[in-house]
Amino acid sequence: MQVIHEWYGKYIYNKGLIDSDELTKETKSLYKSKDWHTLRYMALERDNHLCQMCLRKHKYTDAELVHHIIYVKSDFQKALDLDNLMCVCSKCHNRIHAKDEEEVFTTENAERKVRTIKL
Repeated sequence: MQVIHEWYGKYIYNKGLIDSDELTKETKSLYKSKDWHTLRYMALERDNHLCQMCLRKHKYTDAELVHHIIYVKSDFQKALDLDNLMCVCSKCHNRIHAKDEEEVFTTENAERKVRTIKL
């Protein structure tokens, strides 16, 4: 939970969006739940505590985070789906979200200030 807040807190432009990345009450309670902590641990164990993005490049890096492949805001039903989780290091996690931000702020979306997520 703390890592998520730290990451989102760095980017001021998220605050002006209609559909911002601010954590909703529902999402906050998800990340505080026992179910999430259990599932997070299961994902880390499944992936041997290794970053799956780095592993694709034959690098062995400890995973600190569990990333939702389909974002919680896109489909809350998949929030507790083990198959929707991927263990990543902080560097790769930031790279994933930075790429999303680049795609989000196309000229048409930037003018409307609407965040879209490509699946």
